[in-house]
Amino acid sequence: MAINGFRADGEVYRYNASALEGDVAIPDGSVTLDSLASGVIDDTLAVDGAAADAKATGDAITALNDRYSQLGCTYTLHTNTPTVKKESWKWNDGTLICAVRKVATVELSLQSGALYWTAYNSGEAWPIAFKTNPACTFNTTGQNGQGNCFVWGSTDASTTYVPDVFVGRGTSASATVCFNFIAIGRWK
Repeated sequence: MAINGFRADGEVYRYNASALEGDVAIPDGSVTLDSLASGVIDDTLAVDGAAADAKATGDAITALNDRYSQLGCTYTLHTNTPTVKKESWKWNDGTLICAVRKVATVELSLQSGALYWTAYNSGEAWPIAFKTNPACTFNTTGQNGQGNCFVWGSTDASTTYVPDVFVGRGTSASATVCFNFIAIGRWK
């Protein structure tokens, strides 16, 4: 997770969360949080206009959206549970970016040569519907030491639902996998 910003004097700075401890004060200027920031900052994020004890998942995100709305983007955290996270970035020019992260256990029981695989349908909808079918990318990360799997598409992304995918790896077994879907399209 990173916090990126541009100070009023034009100097660029980047905070790496793994190096941060305690409270983080953001210098005056524009600030962006990467996609992981909204769910994992547990220390205080000081933002002009936000309460001193605001967290990144609450008042600080609202303050960032209010303070930097001149960028033409509104960030929304729609769902944030241990198994599903849905986020959107809605731009005034009509651009919409949606991200869905879902942790699921899949049974890799079908075999093609040395590959064990299965089809996967997340059953998840995008947090905001797109006007036309979006461009979508996806990947997976392993969970609980079960190793990474790889994923490839089986259907196009629709205006409302995350696409179906295939997931596989070199060993047969069930695997708990974090699926990451990102789509870019239009909302108007």
